[in-house]
Amino acid sequence: MFCSVCGASLTGYSPRFCSNCGAEQRAQQESSSGAATEPSPGIVAAQSLLAPDASWSVGATPNTGSFLEVGRVEVGMMTFLSTITLGIYFLVWLYKSMRVYRTLSGRAGANLEQYFWGTVIAFGSAIILSLITGVLGVLALIAGIVVEALLINEVIKDRDAAAPANIQPLLPSAGLLVTLLVVGNVVSLTICGLIIGIPIAVWFYYQFFTGHNLLIEGLERGQRG
Repeated sequence: MFCSVCGASLTGYSPRFCSNCGAEQRAQQESSSGAATEPSPGIVAAQSLLAPDASWSVGATPNTGSFLEVGRVEVGMMTFLSTITLGIYFLVWLYKSMRVYRTLSGRAGANLEQYFWGTVIAFGSAIILSLITGVLGVLALIAGIVVEALLINEVIKDRDAAAPANIQPLLPSAGLLVTLLVVGNVVSLTICGLIIGIPIAVWFYYQFFTGHNLLIEGLERGQRG
């Protein structure tokens, strides 16, 4: 027998509660057969995300690939950490979250993994090449900005597709977020531009994480309703 919420194996004869997530197994208790079929990985991921008693915990599945808490975030702290690490903290968080967005949306869009690693490789190359020749470093940085813009555009499409209809108008649009990302990065290419680029980057992170919280709140409200 398997938990109807998180998919974990249930131990003991006709267990009433799951030892993994604590969910009550009402559907299986009332089943006349006394047996349950094993849920598919996609169903396990979706049920784990939407279960109010599971704290929005996603287990390691083929869809997510890692353990992740996808509940609401502290927008101010996330914005601060993303800014002082020059976006590294944001990319680490995004790598895990973008898979959850795609699982929730059910979209079959562009390859997020290629966009993500293309962004990492381009920015890493920009740092190395800038030590050799400034021109190649700038070209690699521009390539990184373009690929990251494509990545963010796909992630926001997944977020919007996963959001309830009444929440979608409240979410920061893909156009706004991509514009802030590109303008902030381009302006920051010069030392003087950092004075303007950093506030734009801060606004981008603030808008992105605010949209994430709106998505989670909308899904929670829909589950309760």
